[in-house]
Amino acid sequence: MRTKIIIPSLSKGKPVEIDFLGVEGVTQSFIHALIAEPIRKFRDEALEKLAYKHCTDNVKEIIKAVYEYLQESMDAE
Repeated sequence: MRTKIIIPSLSKGKPVEIDFLGVEGVTQSFIHALIAEPIRKFRDEALEKLAYKHCTDNVKEIIKAVYEYLQESMDAE
């Protein structure tokens, strides 16, 4: 999904919506693998164009934690 949908869409300036319908939970490593490269590559554009749909509170917390970690690591660069 990251290499076939997310990165190509962002490189064309298109928004990407990731739907978590039916997903009860995810691991931090899964979310990191899914969005870290696109966020590092496209920075603010990725943050603006990535959207998440049907997230449980658990999924929202994991996404937020990964965003915070990525923001800190990019700020340190």
